Amino acid sequence: MSSCKRNPMSRRDFLRLSAGAATATVLASGGLKTALAQEGTPTPSPTFTPIPGLSGDVVVWGWAGEADLFRAAAPEMKKLYPDVNVRVEEMSYEDTHTNILAAVNTGIGVPDVVNFDVNYIGDFAAGMMDLTDKMQPYLDEIMPISVKLGTYKGQILGVPQDSQPVGMFYRSDLFEKYGLNADQILTYDDLIAAGKKVKDATNGEVKMLSMDSGSKLSMGDPHLIIDLLLVQNGLGGTYFNRDDDKVVVDTPEAIEAMDALQRISDPDICFIDMSDDAAIAAYGADKILTTFAPGWFPFAMQGNLAQLSGKWRMMRMPAIKAGGLRASYQIPTVTGIPKAAPNPVAAWELTRLALVSIEGQIKFNEVTGGVLPTWKKALDTLAEKPIDYFGGQKIYGLYVAIAEDIPDVWFGRGWPEARSIMRNHTEPAIRREQTPEQACKAAAEEMRQKLNKS
Repeated sequence: MSSCKRNPMSRRDFLRLSAGAATATVLASGGLKTALAQEGTPTPSPTFTPIPGLSGDVVVWGWAGEADLFRAAAPEMKKLYPDVNVRVEEMSYEDTHTNILAAVNTGIGVPDVVNFDVNYIGDFAAGMMDLTDKMQPYLDEIMPISVKLGTYKGQILGVPQDSQPVGMFYRSDLFEKYGLNADQILTYDDLIAAGKKVKDATNGEVKMLSMDSGSKLSMGDPHLIIDLLLVQNGLGGTYFNRDDDKVVVDTPEAIEAMDALQRISDPDICFIDMSDDAAIAAYGADKILTTFAPGWFPFAMQGNLAQLSGKWRMMRMPAIKAGGLRASYQIPTVTGIPKAAPNPVAAWELTRLALVSIEGQIKFNEVTGGVLPTWKKALDTLAEKPIDYFGGQKIYGLYVAIAEDIPDVWFGRGWPEARSIMRNHTEPAIRREQTPEQACKAAAEEMRQKLNKS
């Protein structure tokens, strides 16, 4: 395999390509705002009391797709504050995070609002404003796991923007064809057994899974799947402990998660190292039955496999062992304000308009093409909506239930670098050149040396 050298397209890249276009299909009824209107729920403009005399620029850093949220809030901001100008500076995903880190460390060119993936929160923490007091009036409105994810060492440093619980999509028509029952797939051993049955029925032409390069359907990337399995098996910080001072990827729980990845990477049941286009073609040709599915992924499926509408369903992830957790979590985005922001009061007002309200959540859901939000009222509405692409299944209700099952998730200092290290040591395990224990211990040792953690 050579996938560790690739740079898979994240959901952020997907949003860049799909923002606006995907909105036409989300919820099959016009989005969250339409859903609320259909239920008679009013969607008025935010009723914030303007702060007298507020003026100046508010500079926002973000990447395409996610930055659209702040552009959507700019007109309302201008109504409330005619003397405030919102300026969104859009850059690539990688440049956004690199530039934020440089700005908060040097104090040079610091923006007012920063949009970042929460796996960077440990690296940005020293330069970010503590928003705990500002968020207090709203905490009861937000899914608890989302608040935890924006918190680092007791301080809320990021306003939750989206929610990323993970389930598994499966082809209901092909399950029926091959005599499989999703309700009976409770563990990865069950998934493997089902895959063997499909192999025997198709002479190996049809597989249960695909480990692909991930640029268009990125949850086929085995290096993302190991992150899900680590969280699923009790490692809420993936690579680090809760105090963020120890590497934990060589614990028994981590080794067990790596073993699960190695077992489901069996070539008998899994296409290994497919290109992204080959994987999409294989899904379209009825050659792959399942895929891992975080909360943004329905729209990747609709965007790339529209012809399979009505054939997919969603179930919980299998457990690593009987009775284990059938849930995991991917990386959401948060919005923060640097300590050195030139216009912090206006920065908070814009953030509040964009995110800290039901109206902000409606706009977020729409401008991102339907990504799962974090506010309970928005989620309650989504949970009751049947989704045509999934045969009318109310998949968002299942996503919410999965999120409620996650005990805790957190991200520590050096997390992106730790992921890169883990990628390099996951591949030999998948190729069966190393045992899961060997791979995990080698990854842990390299992380301890490079990240200066015990």
